[in-house]
Amino acid sequence: MHIERVKIRDFRNLMDLEISFTSAAEGPDGIKHDFKSHAVIGQNGSGKSNLLEALITIFRDLDLNNAASLDYEMDYSIRNHSINLVAISGKKPKVVINGERISAAALADHAREYLPSHIFAYYSGKNERIAQLFQAHQQRFTQLLRKGQDELIRRLSYCRM
Repeated sequence: MHIERVKIRDFRNLMDLEISFTSAAEGPDGIKHDFKSHAVIGQNGSGKSNLLEALITIFRDLDLNNAASLDYEMDYSIRNHSINLVAISGKKPKVVINGERISAAALADHAREYLPSHIFAYYSGKNERIAQLFQAHQQRFTQLLRKGQDELIRRLSYCRM
């Protein structure tokens, strides 16, 4: 998955933030190099953790088919699909995949195709806010465990590494 662009209107200290993540650039050797990862670097209190929380919140809401928790726009590519999202807080996002509009519910129904299989966040020290963002998924996982191993295995087989 590659997030190409994210625009966040108002989330904690992120006001009208727009970031474009380039996927490749020409190096000093004149050769085009693909980026496999990015780093977000800044002073304490500059919004690094808030950006991570916003991204986790966006994908959590999409996966659970919830209304958007914040206003945002995002372009990303995943599994040979180009996805554009535009969301207003309290409403389901507008979703365009490969130039075709689909519903947010259809996106959630086809999560294994259109959403990342794993969201990983690292935070130095204890952070209850980030842990809380994953609670709904932990509860869903626990419910699947209680339903039985076969249901859990079916659900986990949708995940790709």
